[in-house]
Amino acid sequence: MLQEQIRELTAEKFKEIYSIEKFRNEIAYAHDHLDSNSNFKYKATCSWPVKYIVTNKQIEEAKKELDRKTKEIQEKHKNDLLFVGMGCAYDTDIEIGNHRIRTEFLNSEGLQIFVEFSKSCKLKENGIGSFVCTDSVNRSKEIKLKSSFDRQGEYYNFEGLEQDGGLKYMDYTRQTILELVNRIFNCKFKNIIIDNYNIRCDGIVCESPKE
Repeated sequence: MLQEQIRELTAEKFKEIYSIEKFRNEIAYAHDHLDSNSNFKYKATCSWPVKYIVTNKQIEEAKKELDRKTKEIQEKHKNDLLFVGMGCAYDTDIEIGNHRIRTEFLNSEGLQIFVEFSKSCKLKENGIGSFVCTDSVNRSKEIKLKSSFDRQGEYYNFEGLEQDGGLKYMDYTRQTILELVNRIFNCKFKNIIIDNYNIRCDGIVCESPKE
């Protein structure tokens, strides 16, 4: 059985933040470790089986590299349908490659929309998973009506997609998601990108081309 190991982060190992995105994020989001008396001991990565003790300087450098990559990805894929991987990523030649994805985008008319899809537990007969829409929000209307609690239903479950919405019969693939978003939300995205490590969904992630 594997045992947890605590190691110092060497300068040579630290260089991997520029080539291994997951490792970079483990350092950027390092957390406090306390002793038995709840006194601070050190900051360390949340990784298994090896945890690395990191310095504040290393954390700041990892965050700086993450911010740089975030700007690069969002600029490069500004007009692609860019999703943030929110669940557990997995290898696949056909499916999306993450159990839960979300994005916030502007459609072709400038309407701001937030949407999240999650893979269903069971596989279909063709061996591909189906999916549900866990959130579909008209952000433009939400922002406009945010002071009116009684009218929240006007912008949640946008286009009736949340939970079932008929999606459980559709394949959880890039092409299916791309075509669905374009059809339901009046978009003209040509490509779909799933990013698990470089971007956050805390505002507009991408914009649909107008033509």
